[in-house]
Amino acid sequence: EVAEGMEYLHENRIVFRDLKPQNIGFDDKNKVKIFDFGIARKLDPGDEKHPTGNTGTLRYMAPEVAKCKNYGLEVDVYSFGMLLWEICKWKKPFHKMMTFN
Repeated sequence: EVAEGMEYLHENRIVFRDLKPQNIGFDDKNKVKIFDFGIARKLDPGDEKHPTGNTGTLRYMAPEVAKCKNYGLEVDVYSFGMLLWEICKWKKPFHKMMTFN
C-alpha cells in the first residue's frame, strides 16, 4: 500500500522527500497511509528534477539529496528501498550514521 501511495504521488509529480517509518501509519479503516507532507513538493510541468538542497531524514535520504544536487521522483524510490531494507533486516539502514562530502 505504501508503493501504491508513492505511485499516486509520482503520477501527480509530487516528490515526498521524507519517506520513513514515522511517516507511515494507518487510517481508521486500517489502510496504510503516508503522512506528513510538510516538505513534499510538486514538480513544475516539464521539470524532471527539483533543484532544492537537502531536506528530510539522512538515514533514508538519497545521496543526491544529501549532496544538494538536483533530484526528482527517484529519491522517493531510494527512500522506499531503505524502508524495505529495514523491514527485511529488522534493523535500521546505515547502523552508524554517515556523512556526505
